Amino acid sequence: MKYANLNDLKMINEWMESRALPKIPEWSLPKIGFIVEDVACGFLIYMSNECGLLDFFISNPFATKEDREDAFDAIVYELEDLAKKCKLKILFANSKIKTMKTLAEKMGFEYMGEYSEYKKEL
Repeated sequence: MKYANLNDLKMINEWMESRALPKIPEWSLPKIGFIVEDVACGFLIYMSNECGLLDFFISNPFATKEDREDAFDAIVYELEDLAKKCKLKILFANSKIKTMKTLAEKMGFEYMGEYSEYKKEL
């Protein structure tokens, strides 16, 4: 596992495309993240209110299920450790994907209910 950076965006977007998801624009990729080469990645969005959001998790659909699960576990542990070092007080995670919901619960995240999500491009 290594720190993820813009050099990984091509591979990440190939995974997105393989899963029929929209590509991640370069400007939106968070600066703090980890990637397990050819398997999975995840990022931490650091907010100005001492909160963090785990997001931009994606895996290679051609990697084995076991490798993907192991990679996500390791990535969450590293991001959580980093969040503690940055003195964040709370981490949020959200997903509509069952596998990611299961991961969040496995890692001790509290279920807060279902929400509607909105966006507005500026």
